[in-house]
Amino acid sequence: MTHDNIDVNVEPFGFFLINTKVKHDLIDSPYNTRRNQSELALQKIQNFENNHSLLYKDLASATKYKKVLDDTLFKRAQHIISENQRVLNMVKSLQTADINTCGKILNDSHYSLRHYYEVSCPELDFLTDICSEFDDWKGGRMMGGGFGGCTINIFLKKNIYLHFEKIASSYFKKFGLVPELYSISPSGCLYTESLDS
Repeated sequence: MTHDNIDVNVEPFGFFLINTKVKHDLIDSPYNTRRNQSELALQKIQNFENNHSLLYKDLASATKYKKVLDDTLFKRAQHIISENQRVLNMVKSLQTADINTCGKILNDSHYSLRHYYEVSCPELDFLTDICSEFDDWKGGRMMGGGFGGCTINIFLKKNIYLHFEKIASSYFKKFGLVPELYSISPSGCLYTESLDS
């Protein structure tokens, strides 16, 4: 339960959320199934290693466990293990302002969420696919629990609204929904918890 603050400066690019306007209910969605599958995959890995204190963060690769996991459980483990590494790589890329690598990490993450963890949906995939048609889009992925919600994207700031008009028009033609665009800026926050009894 620790954290590190890192400086984030991606100028002249910025972070933009696009809301699919697709509602998701994680209680009734396959999200809980994914969680259960992930826990079962870890238990099988722990049994294989004869080490019940192993956590996903301790693992560098899922490949050696392919023989003890079925296809579905292997995909879940593959996503989690590779996603943990992507988080560490993203920190380094943000610290060095390597915007191209930041974008690639987001793209790789969405691919993994789409194909290995299987929590994306047609609307999220459509948004990441159509954004990739713009030269000044560096990358993006779905956010949150999946099955709807938002994508987070790195775009060149000066062109984003022009691009979004085309994105929104194509999205409406495909799904009959009007997406929403939000410009966001990573910032420090202070969490306080009341200790009053």
